[in-house]
Amino acid sequence: ELLLTELHASDSGEYVCLATNPAGSTEQQFSINVLVPVQISSSGGGRGSSSSGNTAESPALQEVLIDMPFSLYCPAYGSPEPTIHWSKDGEPERLRAGIDISDSGRRLMVSNADVNNSGDYVCLAQNEGGSSSATY
Repeated sequence: ELLLTELHASDSGEYVCLATNPAGSTEQQFSINVLVPVQISSSGGGRGSSSSGNTAESPALQEVLIDMPFSLYCPAYGSPEPTIHWSKDGEPERLRAGIDISDSGRRLMVSNADVNNSGDYVCLAQNEGGSSSATY
């Protein structure tokens, strides 16, 4: 019996159990996939928006200048890599002119802010181990 405790994502992989005695030997291979639930770093979670040309990564509410770019960053991590979805005021945020999502979904960028960009933005990160969200 092999008992593994305090596993980390780096412990995922192929393992081989080899048993040998005077009559011979046998082996059994098995695979372990360690799931790490999604977490969003506290430096990027909480309420916030960004200053012109900057990225919101703090919980402080900030102002965005009209006609200036801004971006929001969702520092989510887990194993397997989380899938990230953005919403604004409860509705899915979709790619359209002036809005781009990059960095595996972590960064939402608006090229020219206008009054329609005001609201609560939520990043929802999910993987097989669970989900987490942050509001900006």
